[in-house]
Amino acid sequence: MFQKTTINIVLAILCLDFSSIAQDKIANITALKIGDKVPDITINNIINYKDANGKPAKSIKISDFKGKLLILDFWATWCGPCITMIPKIDSLQKQFAQKVQFFPVAYQSESVIQTFLSKYQRQQHITYELPNVTEDQVLGKLFPHKDLPHFVWINSNGIVKSITEYDIVDKEHIEQLLKTDSISVRQKHDVFVPFQKDKPLLINGNGGNGDNIMFHSLITPYRDGLPWSVNFDYLEPGKPRRVTALNQSIANLFATAFGGDTYWFGSNKRIFLSKDSSNLTSNLHGQAVKNWMGNGHGFSYELIVPPSMAKDLFLNMQSDLLRFFSQYDVSIQKIPTRCLALVRTSSIDKIQSKGGPTITDFDKQGCQIKNNYLIQLTGRLDIQYLQNRSPIVDATGYNSPVDINIDANLSNLDQLNAELKKYDLALKESVQPIEMLVFKDRE
Repeated sequence: MFQKTTINIVLAILCLDFSSIAQDKIANITALKIGDKVPDITINNIINYKDANGKPAKSIKISDFKGKLLILDFWATWCGPCITMIPKIDSLQKQFAQKVQFFPVAYQSESVIQTFLSKYQRQQHITYELPNVTEDQVLGKLFPHKDLPHFVWINSNGIVKSITEYDIVDKEHIEQLLKTDSISVRQKHDVFVPFQKDKPLLINGNGGNGDNIMFHSLITPYRDGLPWSVNFDYLEPGKPRRVTALNQSIANLFATAFGGDTYWFGSNKRIFLSKDSSNLTSNLHGQAVKNWMGNGHGFSYELIVPPSMAKDLFLNMQSDLLRFFSQYDVSIQKIPTRCLALVRTSSIDKIQSKGGPTITDFDKQGCQIKNNYLIQLTGRLDIQYLQNRSPIVDATGYNSPVDINIDANLSNLDQLNAELKKYDLALKESVQPIEMLVFKDRE
């Protein structure tokens, strides 16, 4: 599940009858809950929608869906689970075309959404026909949320019946609601806790003045509502003086301590030799992983040091963690490992940069790297797009800036290699000595 910043909700009385309320005129909106009736608002900035006469239209009213189960799908182009749900939603829409309408809602601009959908359709060989809200300013206030994806189920009479996570959206639950006008499932409850990442954690409620702190180190248990993130504060580029890791597993905390702000020991670079690794890491998702974290497996850590100690920031973090989690011995060991190695397939240089501004732009459908290094590509593939595979390393020996443009699903190795071929590059299986983060029980 992924997190996004939501707009503050200004509570005000809102007439919940079917009077038309234009999206661009709503100033004060009351968030809706299960059992409330949705006002007949007019939603603008719609793509992929045709009116009753079959003509393209840019606006739509909630009452246009009356008589159908309406499922709002709040999503974003950077949200992995949201993208994974696209073909499933497309299939369900076709299956229940006469009784159900899925209505994707995005806060991002029309150009961002259109560009993403164009690439997605081309690469997945599908046609995307669902009406989609872009630049949403209203629905997100009616149904405030922090995590994506976020699904709101509205029955044929405009009553909010359920608010769920994505794993609830399936044939069985749709049929249940259509038949009984209710579904017996857990509801999605996003917890909102004010947090500013540029302020010290838990000092004066995290809203006070932390400018005078010279040294500060703390560890707390998991707290629902805080973002799952790792942030750094820098004295100057390459010189961090603070690290704040929120709601992390023990393994992730050590990965940050030993990798610093320049290297990530992902799951494919970890070896667990302890008797019970389930205390260190988890493969759970959604509410299950939240429950696991809340049952003594999740922690937050913060360290602030003075400028004179900045060079040893991560050594101090290692010491803190090894003291607190004294039952474990953690170290870096170089071990021959099966991996995917980025290699050159010819001596012809097709990647040399022409100079200019440095650009590093990634999304799941491709990337552009200009006047930057290949480690940007292998690093992002390793920690984000191909993170469930073997480790990915740069074995090209190419140490100069490059210019490359990849138009492919970065999680699809075949598509990726087809694009890399243009530059006489390839990702090939290999065995390389790789630094691994090794976890052992302390004797």
